[in-house]
Amino acid sequence: MALPAEMVAILADLAKPVDFTGQRKRKTRGGNHSNPEYYRWRKAVIERDGHKCTECGATEKLTAHHIKPWARHPEARYDLANGVTLCRDHHIAKHPHMRWMRRKKRT
Repeated sequence: MALPAEMVAILADLAKPVDFTGQRKRKTRGGNHSNPEYYRWRKAVIERDGHKCTECGATEKLTAHHIKPWARHPEARYDLANGVTLCRDHHIAKHPHMRWMRRKKRT
């Protein structure tokens, strides 16, 4: 069975190098999210979901949420099926124990 053209384009984009100039590292339990593979996975999840929160349809402040937790399932960290696009508010609701997510970002 052939993949849809849009998925082929997303997967082809995953192979491209990522520029991290000026980005800070954010350490997490089980690793950090400052590697090219993570950013390609995040971009692919958001593109697959049409740049919309799957809970409310919001199109701003989008994040990629791991369905199976990052720290407990290293084998699924970059599996597209293990990701879902959420707006910041819905992502925070999924992780009430993570205080760093609730901090307001400086503008």
